[in-house]
Amino acid sequence: MPRFLKKLFGSSTDDSQDSSADDGIEYFTYGQALAFANEQALRELTASDSSIYYIAHVASMHDYCFCEWIKQDEGWVMTVRGLTNQERLPQEQITDDQILTLFREGNRISAVRLYRTREEVGLKEAMDAIEQMLSD
Repeated sequence: MPRFLKKLFGSSTDDSQDSSADDGIEYFTYGQALAFANEQALRELTASDSSIYYIAHVASMHDYCFCEWIKQDEGWVMTVRGLTNQERLPQEQITDDQILTLFREGNRISAVRLYRTREEVGLKEAMDAIEQMLSD
């Protein structure tokens, strides 16, 4: 598995950046993109000549995400974004326990991002709410 995909979908224990990572875009063939999508997709895998998209759990984001491979002139590239509340199935909903566990384990950025996604609030509101949850 290519390094960036291993980093994105592999197990992540903190929010630190790998300083040795290459920030360049990595291109793939349609076959490589489709094989990876088939391996990672949990639901809604759809493939066409111009895109491949699906829902997967992305370990480095500690969340379920909408993943899409897009065809460009040089090859296929992947984009990833978190699911909105409306896109989530019941078992994919973000819980207080999930947020607090991430925060206590030092994954504060992920905890705040998940809270902001769930509650649709700003950064300060999310931080204040998590601190309140911790003190309860």
